[in-house]
Amino acid sequence: GLKHLSAGSATRNHAALYATTPCFHHGQQQQQQQQPAADDDDLPLEDFEIGASEFVTQTEAQKVYLLPMGTLRVCRYVEKENPRNRQFQPMKLYHRAEIRRRARDRWGGIPGLQRERTRRQDEQFERDLRKTKNIFGPK
Repeated sequence: GLKHLSAGSATRNHAALYATTPCFHHGQQQQQQQQPAADDDDLPLEDFEIGASEFVTQTEAQKVYLLPMGTLRVCRYVEKENPRNRQFQPMKLYHRAEIRRRARDRWGGIPGLQRERTRRQDEQFERDLRKTKNIFGPK
């Protein structure tokens, strides 16, 4: 089964419009309201997102949406039994709509995200080229 969790492994009630979390400030406990995520259904999709699952893995969030772990730590997720081995840590599956929104905010929309992906691919290609430059030449 899936367990809905957010940062800090607190159970998330999706029915509530505003979730309250304890906030400790100067030794006093206060209630802090968290705004619900904006409706992400109106965001345009990239080709690979059409028909994709509503969830993304941590790896996909980092490699495709270019989000760092610090951002993922504050994102909502569900835990699912690890398909590789039941003894491993549960898999964290992040909500694609939230990951998409955060990535686009971070990189300036789809064009900015695509430019950054291309820049990273080009950078990786150059690194690989330098490593293999003299692979068949004299040592």
